[in-house]
Amino acid sequence: MAESQTKRCSKCGETKAVGEFCKRARSADGRQAWCKACNVRVTKKYLEDHPEARARYLRNGNRSNLARYRNEPEFREKKKAIARAYKVKIGKEAVAEENRRQLLKREYGLTLEDYDRMVAAQGGVCRLCGKPPKTPKRPLAVDHDHKTGKVRGILCIGCNRAVATLGDTVEGLMRAVRYLRGEPLDG
Repeated sequence: MAESQTKRCSKCGETKAVGEFCKRARSADGRQAWCKACNVRVTKKYLEDHPEARARYLRNGNRSNLARYRNEPEFREKKKAIARAYKVKIGKEAVAEENRRQLLKREYGLTLEDYDRMVAAQGGVCRLCGKPPKTPKRPLAVDHDHKTGKVRGILCIGCNRAVATLGDTVEGLMRAVRYLRGEPLDG
């Protein structure tokens, strides 16, 4: 292997193929100083130690691909073709389950198994109203605190929307209770 095709990682000290380093336009050689393995290890450790950064990372996803998808018709068509082929290969139900798995992980940091355990612990019903989901296609929703990202429980779609509509606050809910009781509402 020629010298120009290798690079020494400044983190682990190993000499590796240039392809083992991510691209970085601002670097003199066009590559990052750390190898991909070190980058993954350090990033994973950081995200484990900083839950707020992990939540932000999961929430934001890959913004660069999103921008390319919106702005580049060729890229969009390529991605759509890949998705269609994938659906044909493994089936619609498997794709739907994988999408659900990714959504739970990205939005709430939950695995599908975590979600299933939470639903089972609640007896398969909404934690607030006690009713099961209306159809299998509309499963129970993950309710979470929008400020902290912390998951509170599993609710039916209606209860989840109601809590959100009332501002995710005890005050909003208490105002609704006073209204339903016919009590005067201040302000």
